[in-house]
Amino acid sequence: MLIKLFLIKLRALFFGGYWYLRLFPSFKKDMLKLKVSKLKVTRVDLWTTHVMFFTGSLQHKPVFVKLYRDNNKNQREARILQHINIMDCRSPLLCIMQDGSSPHGYFVIAEQIKATPLAQLLDKISFNLCLSLLKQFILILDDFNRMGVVHCDITPNNILVNDTAQITIIDFEYAVCHHSQTYCDLRFETKKILQSLGGDYSATGLVWDDATSFSKIINNILKHNKFPEGELNQIVEQLNILESKIGRNQYKY
Repeated sequence: MLIKLFLIKLRALFFGGYWYLRLFPSFKKDMLKLKVSKLKVTRVDLWTTHVMFFTGSLQHKPVFVKLYRDNNKNQREARILQHINIMDCRSPLLCIMQDGSSPHGYFVIAEQIKATPLAQLLDKISFNLCLSLLKQFILILDDFNRMGVVHCDITPNNILVNDTAQITIIDFEYAVCHHSQTYCDLRFETKKILQSLGGDYSATGLVWDDATSFSKIINNILKHNKFPEGELNQIVEQLNILESKIGRNQYKY
């Protein structure tokens, strides 16, 4: 397994270097036409090398650029986020500024968020942050239910927390939307994507009920952080509200 991981990483580094030297200047010009300047490569997806990540500036605002080398395979994430924006979502979700096709693949330009993945904070969460997370999770679940959206991949790495305890949900690659059949055809597409990653993945690795995922995150926080009884009672009260939403909005294929 270690040899396999090493070879995958080596492939990503090789492709990243080749792409940077041969293709990055051309993609940079494409982005300049869209007024995106100061473009820098930040990461190459280690599993597939089909996704690349950049930072840049658009109208003097820092932006995040995600490039899918396959124009058709990964437009679903952008379509889901566009649907969410149209539905006037109140929740703190990644906001797409522009998206489209280029000779290098399908790209998404979004606001760059100064925040930390929740995964890095799990063992040092205060009472106020935990309560804030719970209330925001409940708001997000209500919005998802209203819009018919199931994220399917709610994990601490896909939840960003900023300095004011506001969260942003990211990575809608596996999300589905009950309001459109285009987004719901996940049974075969998801399995195909997971199989293409080359790792020990299966469709059952995704959770089809976001309330269940949020509940697991909070319960994991409670395992790693001790709160006085009075504070714990307030957390449990909100957790009960969250868990009452389990099964209300889930993807069944």
